Amino acid sequence: CDKLRIREFANKHFKVIKIILLTIIAVIGVVFALSCGLGTTADQLELQTSVAELRNGNIDAFRPTGYMDIYPNQYGLGLLSYLASFIVGTYNYTFFRLVNVLCLVVLYNELSLIGKQIGLGKTSQLLILLTGVFFMPSTLYALYIYGNLAALTLSVLAVRLIVQAFEKNKALYAVLSCIAMFFSCVVKSNQMLFAVGIAIYCLFKSISVKNYKRLIVAPAMLLCVWLSSFIPLMAMRSLTGLPLNGGVSYISYLAMGI
Repeated sequence: CDKLRIREFANKHFKVIKIILLTIIAVIGVVFALSCGLGTTADQLELQTSVAELRNGNIDAFRPTGYMDIYPNQYGLGLLSYLASFIVGTYNYTFFRLVNVLCLVVLYNELSLIGKQIGLGKTSQLLILLTGVFFMPSTLYALYIYGNLAALTLSVLAVRLIVQAFEKNKALYAVLSCIAMFFSCVVKSNQMLFAVGIAIYCLFKSISVKNYKRLIVAPAMLLCVWLSSFIPLMAMRSLTGLPLNGGVSYISYLAMGI
């Protein structure tokens, strides 16, 4: 193929091609979400069962040795699922999968925008989206009802926003980045790794441009991480009436990872 002509065509019709590729990603994801008859297993099912029982006034899952008591890192996703259940009901796997599809589209769009930020041309930005059309593992991951895809999308959004905050010297982007990071950690607490990375980025970026006022973003980001666990904990204590001081040691997760 004539690379020059491809580049010219991509530059001329960039917005239209981008919309088409994102739409294709969405359509493929929706097809899988609506046609897949699979339920959930293991932790996915345990979490949704805990939410359904809580709606019915049963708090056994939060008592000592119960699933939510052992894994308090699930309070955030459990709280969001609980709130959603008032609108879409319990065990509504299709709803959560469609939300995952939306997150998948946003994720690829954010990756494309980050590509633009680091200097990629329009052709390369479109190639990122084209990858999203053909890379099935991420599309199939939308069927996984565990918050991973939504949390990752919010983290990537937070990264893009914080870079823009420094590039455009606008505090609003930094605030939005902190908000995105907060909700990301609410959904999945392990996304705090992104928050630490962003805090380190803010530290070095502030020093490099000698604008030390921007250093406040680093502790603000870490504060959002703390609030992302504190607020769901307080909410669950209020809903269950239990002290909720349990949970397995973090060493357990290190052992699991190793």
